[in-house]
Amino acid sequence: MSRDPRCSIAVSIRDVDVVLEGDAARVTEPGALARIAKAWADNGWPAEPDASGLGITAPFNAPSQGPPPWNVYRIEPRSAIVTLVAEPSGAVAARASGPGGATAALLPICPICKVPAMPSFRALVMAAACSLAGLLAAGCASAPASGAGTSLYYTCCATDVSTTVWHPGQHVRIVWTQSGSHVTGARVAPPMTLTAVLTGPYRTIGDLKDANKGGPDQSSLVAAAPVIRVSVVPANSPVSVVTIPRGTAPGSYNLSFSVASGAASTSGATIITVG
Repeated sequence: MSRDPRCSIAVSIRDVDVVLEGDAARVTEPGALARIAKAWADNGWPAEPDASGLGITAPFNAPSQGPPPWNVYRIEPRSAIVTLVAEPSGAVAARASGPGGATAALLPICPICKVPAMPSFRALVMAAACSLAGLLAAGCASAPASGAGTSLYYTCCATDVSTTVWHPGQHVRIVWTQSGSHVTGARVAPPMTLTAVLTGPYRTIGDLKDANKGGPDQSSLVAAAPVIRVSVVPANSPVSVVTIPRGTAPGSYNLSFSVASGAASTSGATIITVG
């Protein structure tokens, strides 16, 4: 851990599987260690803080752990991947971009499938943490929805966006499907921004994925829809329009979508063909 703190934790929460990625940080605060040890003891492993107060001890542990005391670590998450294992199925990735992890509402999107939205990155992380016996003692709570009594989620996109062969000069209409518990005209806090960006062309699908794995490939930017800012719940679903420039070469292109709220954002993408 001291050499390379990067780590991941995988947990199952009811109908979803969650993978958290981040950095391991050692826990040395005596109160936190006592709560964690009690949580393990309550779940069948008789752990307790050791005499130094900086680790834990127990009558037994896995042989590979060596003799006590054992250090305790927490994960400071940078990203989370959620896979739904029940209908309607799908997957979403979320990344914390604010200091200490974003606390604003995160609204996941998944091209060609609809994914129930996680209310926030912190809520997702806390839900995963609640599934770990070692963190149960700390207590967990869900983050509030967007605005008082309001939750607004967006998913994207219609199947024909990726199955249509597009041509230069055409307009790709991206209809954002909104869901959640909301009333038209209600305030959305913090405001959300919806973006769509087209990059390419790429010689192979592998080249496309490699170029865009860290976000839209700015070196191959072809077009972008005007950014949509949502500060109140609209009566109709927002529509982003990406215009394919005249003279665009045939080939495979990456159409990226993102939803941002406060300091946090989520994104997805699909492949479109220009003929």
